[in-house]
Amino acid sequence: MDDGSTFPCACGGGPVTPGGKQGRRGWFGPAASFLLVVLSPVPVAAAAAQTLDALIRQHDAAACEACHAQIHAEWSKSFHGRSVVHSLGSLRAFVEALEKERKAPTDKTQMLKCLDCHAPMVNDASEAVVREIVALVKTAMDEKDEAKRRAARDRLAPLNVGCTGCHTVKATANPLQSPDPQVRYGPKAGTAPHPVQASPVMTSSVFCSQCHALWYAKDGEYLYCTTIFESHQNTYRGMGGTQSCQDCHMKGRGHTFPGAHDQALVREGLTLGMETVGYRRAVGGKFVPQAVVTVDVGNQAGHRIPDG
Repeated sequence: MDDGSTFPCACGGGPVTPGGKQGRRGWFGPAASFLLVVLSPVPVAAAAAQTLDALIRQHDAAACEACHAQIHAEWSKSFHGRSVVHSLGSLRAFVEALEKERKAPTDKTQMLKCLDCHAPMVNDASEAVVREIVALVKTAMDEKDEAKRRAARDRLAPLNVGCTGCHTVKATANPLQSPDPQVRYGPKAGTAPHPVQASPVMTSSVFCSQCHALWYAKDGEYLYCTTIFESHQNTYRGMGGTQSCQDCHMKGRGHTFPGAHDQALVREGLTLGMETVGYRRAVGGKFVPQAVVTVDVGNQAGHRIPDG
């Protein structure tokens, strides 16, 4: 297939390699390929940040702005750029569900079920930092003092789907090949003031499926927060569609990543047809003019509409 070499399996396994064999946590390719991945040098994991300030500095998108000003400006306007503060209501509800319904700790394992996608940088956070984030979420939503609520939101604002979220933390889209925390990955290699490495999967819908699809937690729980990749893969691709997520949501639009909130994109994804037939109906000895209106809404997108 032309949309990357792996894709999540709808049957509940992990990523799929075409022609591969299913393992305990997913599907693996031919033995030779599997051994090649396993025997490759394993990058040293980034040290867990012990403070929120340290985590933010480590993943600060402002560090990329000097060389990538236009991309940074586009991203700053996107929902990726405010993915935590835009979702505080859902985050607060999740915390409350953990504490009151599940009787589970609000630790890193649990909070990554939200923050692995809404703030991938939290993968590099210590448990102490995660506790601080949880406290800030509560303050931002529950505190009666407006100034304290605003201060908590401002403190959480740097947590987002930033440059390193896509170009390092999620860059390989492969649980068997962890990214090097010192490298910034892109669709192709190049030269830069920092190490750069090619990750062709970044041009594939598989890359986006890491968050916009079924999500696998480290404790084995499967979370179905969104179904949009499933409708893209199983219906659109299954019926011969060839465009990727990036073809519609990035080409000509850069890093603004517009979605259903963007009217121009919605207009591109839908067609509207209308047919009217007028007639007269006899009512009480009189002819009353009436009409039949047929409206046809067509879906031109690579997934269901609406979907999420």
